[in-house]
Amino acid sequence: MKDIDTEIRELINKVTEREYVSKLHVDYTDGIWTLYLYLNRELVPMVMSIQGDYEKFKAFVAQEMRKRRLHEVKYWKTNRELPALNCDEETGEWELGW
Repeated sequence: MKDIDTEIRELINKVTEREYVSKLHVDYTDGIWTLYLYLNRELVPMVMSIQGDYEKFKAFVAQEMRKRRLHEVKYWKTNRELPALNCDEETGEWELGW
């Protein structure tokens, strides 16, 4: 389904006015279309499913992309180790442990 994956990627780019660069996969099984958006999490994709024809699926994806506002989500990778959170046992307050 490489062509469908590409078509859905282009639809997402058009609707969000952003370039979707992460992995995605479209599956069609037993009359159900399923879109897997891997975003930055390979093991836990966002999943959207709908029963119907391909045109209904495309309309559903466009609607969900607008509704979920994924174009506003930002994430990044860092090579720097993040500090641990330490809890002061007396006060119960949390502080960064650089």
